[in-house]
Amino acid sequence: MAIKYINISFLLILLILIFSGHIASLTVGEYYKIWWADVVLHFSGGLWTGLFVLWFMFNSGRAPFEAKKLPLYILIIAILSFTALIGVFWEFFEFILDEITGYKSYSAKVALENFKDTIGDLFFDLLGALTNVVFLKRKTGHGVSL
Repeated sequence: MAIKYINISFLLILLILIFSGHIASLTVGEYYKIWWADVVLHFSGGLWTGLFVLWFMFNSGRAPFEAKKLPLYILIIAILSFTALIGVFWEFFEFILDEITGYKSYSAKVALENFKDTIGDLFFDLLGALTNVVFLKRKTGHGVSL
């Protein structure tokens, strides 16, 4: 059973919108003017990553198994695992950029704030990914029983 609402064009458009929002926020400093801009973009990134996992599993024809036969908890683990992996890679990318640009200083207070920001970013990545479970259950009735 394919999940019809997920197609590659939708995923590409959504990814372009997320990156455009990120670049725009960096350019005009929205991350510092609007505290929740980072939250929205991380949630959106997690949502996108979860949608990508579902597209891969159900629609790409490349998954080495039949996703429709998997229990819901396996799909949730797959979505969260891949989203966490991408989220951690993104945080490494941000750290490396900060190192290259010398953007952040290294006081104990700044280090604590950076840690809090990273944990919050990963939380909202995963929350966005979990949103896909609602869509999955509504669109397919898949995995109604855990």
